[in-house]
Amino acid sequence: KDEINSFVFKGHPVKIIIEDLDQYVKKVKAAQNKIDAYFTYATMEKQLKTWAEQFPEICVLESIGKSYENRDIWALKISDNPDKNEAEPAALIMGAHHSREWPSIEVPMATAKLMLTEYSSNEEIKNLVDNRETWFVPMVNPDGVIYSMEKSRYWRKNRRKNADGSYGVDPNRNYGYEWGMAGCSNSGSSD
Repeated sequence: KDEINSFVFKGHPVKIIIEDLDQYVKKVKAAQNKIDAYFTYATMEKQLKTWAEQFPEICVLESIGKSYENRDIWALKISDNPDKNEAEPAALIMGAHHSREWPSIEVPMATAKLMLTEYSSNEEIKNLVDNRETWFVPMVNPDGVIYSMEKSRYWRKNRRKNADGSYGVDPNRNYGYEWGMAGCSNSGSSD
């Protein structure tokens, strides 16, 4: 109170945004601890399958491979002819390279939902769907995401067992372009 009165006395306007910062921090931390606020592998898989059933004329769902722990890596293609490979511009939208980045799953899921649900009523969305192929892989790293959500919140990598007995490879650091450059490590136990 004294600090506020001092500012006001000196002619500075004061607007209280958060009355009790301690209570606010407790509330934010409680919300952050709720894993169910984000898609899990199971809820993502269920939603993708539901969309594929609801919108078969503009989307198709397929597994593009298996993870190290034998989970499907799901890809949803949205296009006006989803069963054909047309000569159209294409886009790939991926999420969850890093296990602990749960919000990165939300972006492809929300974008896919928008394209599917707005296709029949939004001309801009209809034009996007009709004139390109858009692929969504919301969870590139399902093993790591599950491990992060269930066992080690800040786990970053996948769950492959390395030759040195450690676990995990960072999928985002292992694309062919400039492989082994900045941000990588030769240690299997490195984050």
